[in-house]
Amino acid sequence: MSSKPPKKKYIDGLDKVTYDRYAQKTKDIGVDPYEVPKQKFNSDHKNLPAIVYIDILNYLVTSTSAYTYEQLRAFKSLDAYNQFVNGWVTDVKSLAANDKVLVTGRVRHSQRMNDTPLRPWVIASPSGIIDCAHCDCMAGLGEACTHVGALLFYSMEAYRLSKEKTVTQDKAYWLLPSSLDKVPYSEIRDIDFTTAETQKKQRDSVQNGGSVCKRNTLKLPEVPEPTADDISGFMEALFVTKSKASVCLLNQHTRNILCQMY
Repeated sequence: MSSKPPKKKYIDGLDKVTYDRYAQKTKDIGVDPYEVPKQKFNSDHKNLPAIVYIDILNYLVTSTSAYTYEQLRAFKSLDAYNQFVNGWVTDVKSLAANDKVLVTGRVRHSQRMNDTPLRPWVIASPSGIIDCAHCDCMAGLGEACTHVGALLFYSMEAYRLSKEKTVTQDKAYWLLPSSLDKVPYSEIRDIDFTTAETQKKQRDSVQNGGSVCKRNTLKLPEVPEPTADDISGFMEALFVTKSKASVCLLNQHTRNILCQMY
């Protein structure tokens, strides 16, 4: 019985330039983040580096690219705070290695939520200075993508909350956004459109002993469901207008199915 061939390492699939840069980045910690056994990582957030917002800004915007020798200026990555707040980051762990801290996590794709989560990692000093980062997405080869940004924002909040206590003297871990396994389809009235900024204010308020002000549920008027004749008449009237509405591009068979659904 033949044994299975050894699993190909991530670094072996990189081109020569990226391979050399990847090896250079991981030299300080002496290990490949993607090859470290899971049991060696620590899930206690108090072991994360003491990253603050200015550290994230300095890294994503003002640090120098190893490829172009220009500032990264990855302003788009700063929007990754929304990904963190919306629960796209999970499984964040750390590993102390050679006076550095390796932080790994899993971040969901922005447009393909059901795909396998991406695996960004960050190497920083315990004080929070970010040395380098990487992600297995295409943009991650440039070391500053939204997934790296989301991991950094999660690390920043997780470390802060691990050091602070709520008014009940309990650790504030539970204030971190819950990770999402999937995004179900919902009616508009059931979707929470609270902005990331407002959610942060709410978490800070709860931590300081305040309460969260929830919006009153909008009461919509009762509207009877349209009949098949109503839908058919609407589509015929829409078709006469010669507009480019997508529903007019459906064939008659598909329109009939839609009518039956309603």
